[in-house]
Amino acid sequence: MKMEQLHQEVVVVLNNVSNNSSHRNYTTYPYIEWAGTNLNKSLVGVMCCLSVLGSLTIFASYVSWKDIRTTSRKILLFLSISDFMIAASNLVGVLFPKNDNLSNPRNYYCVAQSFVTTSSSITSFMWTVTLAIYLYLAIVKSKQNLGRKLMPLFHIVNWLLGPIINAVALSKKRLGYATIPVSGGWCWIYHDPSKDTNTHYVLSDKEKFWIIIDGKGIEITVYTTICVIYGIIKYKLEKEVRQQQRFMDPEMCKLAKGADHKLILVPFLLVLGRSFGIIRFFIYMTSEPKLVVRLYWWEKALLTLQGIGDSSQGFLNCVLFCFFNPKVYANIKGAFRYYVCCGWCSFGDSETCWNGSLNNDPHTFVSNADTRPLIDGGYPTKHYGSQWK
Repeated sequence: MKMEQLHQEVVVVLNNVSNNSSHRNYTTYPYIEWAGTNLNKSLVGVMCCLSVLGSLTIFASYVSWKDIRTTSRKILLFLSISDFMIAASNLVGVLFPKNDNLSNPRNYYCVAQSFVTTSSSITSFMWTVTLAIYLYLAIVKSKQNLGRKLMPLFHIVNWLLGPIINAVALSKKRLGYATIPVSGGWCWIYHDPSKDTNTHYVLSDKEKFWIIIDGKGIEITVYTTICVIYGIIKYKLEKEVRQQQRFMDPEMCKLAKGADHKLILVPFLLVLGRSFGIIRFFIYMTSEPKLVVRLYWWEKALLTLQGIGDSSQGFLNCVLFCFFNPKVYANIKGAFRYYVCCGWCSFGDSETCWNGSLNNDPHTFVSNADTRPLIDGGYPTKHYGSQWK
């Protein structure tokens, strides 16, 4: 009788050991623990809210003012829609704790967030490079009509690529809770923890493949491409300004330098936002990440900065293409003064208030009217005065 009872106890212990090895407690992963801290969640949540507001600002500016409804602004509008989806999905991931879902990493909540976030990210990458390609065609090649004709193709590729990739990943059961150190704490590519050793993460070849195909590979390719394209645009415009500099007054030269700096800021800020995730990708994909008890300070910093940067695109695009654009910024400032300041002053003349809040610049900038509402603020057109040839 005692031998039978002892045998049953041994079986129970062996089953518990087997279960623990195949279903590791996700809360023991230091990356998951840090991503779930109040500090990290607060910082990422604030950036998500800023990106949501930034995307809504771009949308509102496009709807409100007909004179900026050009093809370039339309591309920016589509980009802001995908950025809004990214920020909103990440915000949902921050607000709703996942501790109660860790026992089932492929639950519907996590899979849905992974599908929406990753598909929106790929769509955002594609519209970002589309904007760069269109500016290249319009400014460098003076073929904005070709850019407009390519818009149907851009729509097909940009809107369908992400969902198709993730539909395949979903059918392969590759979407779920990401305990891999490459992740910023979101639901993304499911990692099977049963293959991990007591000291190291073990990423299978299939997991590495989907990490590259369903995110990082497209991301790195896109941002390398836009750096090259914006570099070519900057060189072209600098060459044009040098050739016509003797016909430009000092004010125009100053404005040209300002736009030159902006063309450096555009790729720099866009790449900077995603650079922390790319750094972590190369660190952990080129080595064997250890299952450490605690993270170093720089690992915590990179993880937090990745969470902030991955959610920052809507905010950065709003800053670059709304607040750094004199025309759009003047309209936004005028609307704010009209609806807020003048609305509180019962004795104020609303028309005077609105007109006084706008900054009507007599000069015309950039190389053509179609790109002017996007990167206005520096380069003179070839029709400035009678001295342009």
